[in-house]
Amino acid sequence: PVATISTRPPLESPPGLSAKALPAGAVELKWQAVPDAVDYQLYRKTPAQPAFSPLTRSGPVLTWVDTPLADGPYQYVVASVPASKEETGSPLEG
Repeated sequence: PVATISTRPPLESPPGLSAKALPAGAVELKWQAVPDAVDYQLYRKTPAQPAFSPLTRSGPVLTWVDTPLADGPYQYVVASVPASKEETGSPLEG
């Protein structure tokens, strides 16, 4: 028997990632849909962190309100997740 491995190309990064400051230190993140994405994974990084940390998965929703514990400059990445659960990211510094 011969095994055949089929790979799908990764999805594109979600375009248009933007951040808006809200009252009480909250940050509203928005991005545009990616065809065939079934989920979106958000990551956050502070200046003290060496790498991005997973924040949440939004499902098919294209917006998320982050409520960090402290004020400061944060960086965000949103990754599109296809049915196969592989992620393709899009960064935002803010």
